[in-house]
Amino acid sequence: MKEKKPITEYDEIYGLGDTLSSVPLCPHCGEWSYYTTGEAEENGGYTKCPFCGGLMYMPNSD
Repeated sequence: MKEKKPITEYDEIYGLGDTLSSVPLCPHCGEWSYYTTGEAEENGGYTKCPFCGGLMYMPNSD
């Protein structure tokens, strides 16, 4: 299984409405990805990239 990596890079998106200004990029392959807290809660805090299958998580914003 691939190592879980924190999401640190985001792609700025404009023109998609007020609620979405940036989307997370997979720390493994760099493709646009997504992060759902529901899926992360089911998996113990991480989610899987739909492109490469890499595991990623949102770092705590402490």
